Amino acid sequence: MADSFRPLALAFLGRVGNISESDLYHIGIEFDAWDAKAGLLCFTFYGSYVQKSGEGVKRKLAYDLKENKIVEQKK
Repeated sequence: MADSFRPLALAFLGRVGNISESDLYHIGIEFDAWDAKAGLLCFTFYGSYVQKSGEGVKRKLAYDLKENKIVEQKK
């Protein structure tokens, strides 16, 4: 399932955070929660920067089933 969200998450992060797949390695997605009422599948996106050892990306995202798109998780 994570492989299905990877391109969507990367496209979203490219738009909102100027993050490109070519900048990252060891990309991963970890399931956080299912919010059936809101129609959200919540997950954390992880990626290590290629050029910055020890640094990376950790973003709380969600797949919105109603809108068929990736959104930031609300705090």
